[in-house]
Amino acid sequence: MSHAGSSADFFQGIRLIIFDQYKTLTEGGSDPEREIIREFQLKQDYSQVEAVVCGTKWDAVGGEASYLNALVTGLQLPDCAETRQQLEAILQRDQAQESVVKSAPAVLQELKRRGYKLAILSNAATPQYTHVLQHEGLREILDPALCCFSFQLGIVKPDPRIFDQICTAAGVPPSEALMVGDSVRSDFNGSQAAGVAKQILLDPEGKHVDVEPRIHELTQLLDLLPAADEKNILSESLRVVFAW
Repeated sequence: MSHAGSSADFFQGIRLIIFDQYKTLTEGGSDPEREIIREFQLKQDYSQVEAVVCGTKWDAVGGEASYLNALVTGLQLPDCAETRQQLEAILQRDQAQESVVKSAPAVLQELKRRGYKLAILSNAATPQYTHVLQHEGLREILDPALCCFSFQLGIVKPDPRIFDQICTAAGVPPSEALMVGDSVRSDFNGSQAAGVAKQILLDPEGKHVDVEPRIHELTQLLDLLPAADEKNILSESLRVVFAW
């Protein structure tokens, strides 16, 4: 089912586009939180595990060995070398499998050309997950100062403070920002609760029919978002399809 409306009206006033990283700009990862839950047969739910895995502040623990110790303590895992080896293997496997979505560089480049500020806001466990910034085609597009990762702050989405951090860094109020991500809880609802003006859910498999607006692939953003300085003069012939 689809709904037609004016993109110029819907996105009026947007100056900052905040992107999730995992399963939005990148693909192919193994979802380490779910692997940890499964491998260690944890009773904690996903959000509780994610808060420890991605919300442990890297600078505070002082490196990988201390980070693994923090996971053992925070998740109440058996305190032994084998546990640390298992955790390290899960994280390394996820990092090795993750790659940049093929269309991402071109989409971000065009959005930047249209006048939008671009940012990344990601629940990421360690500095190794920032490799997306080094990808050819993204290095010249993304400003590292506008790339915010949970391991730097010690808080995770959907905590409103993390959205405030990225908007402050960009010098743009939440009322002029748009969040694009694949998670209803962390990206869509989380940013909405934090006062971010607009949300677009990336839903490639069409699982979330009750959420809108949503897109199936990144390239559709170029149909939705006009040039940032032209939204008040675009004709009504520019239409956008919202799927739900």
